[in-house]
Amino acid sequence: MTHADPPRLQGDADLRNRPDFAELLRALCRQAVGDVHLDLSEMDFVDVWGAVALVEAAGALSGGDLVLHNPPAALRRLLDLLGAHPGLRLEP
Repeated sequence: MTHADPPRLQGDADLRNRPDFAELLRALCRQAVGDVHLDLSEMDFVDVWGAVALVEAAGALSGGDLVLHNPPAALRRLLDLLGAHPGLRLEP
């Protein structure tokens, strides 16, 4: 993650770093007041468990949405396959 506004996640979210990715999302959401924005333009790969972690983080927010900016096309398809996600928004 880089220190930008919104935070920019980089690299992969897969089996190798699943616990770290999920904990990062939980930490960002715990600190949140309102929407949480993440820039995913530099994510190379997000597996199904990474997609589920994003959905779970969105569901844990109270009073705001998890807004994913520039998610990779493969992640968009995964999220479509997983169905409706209250509290999760995708921005171009």
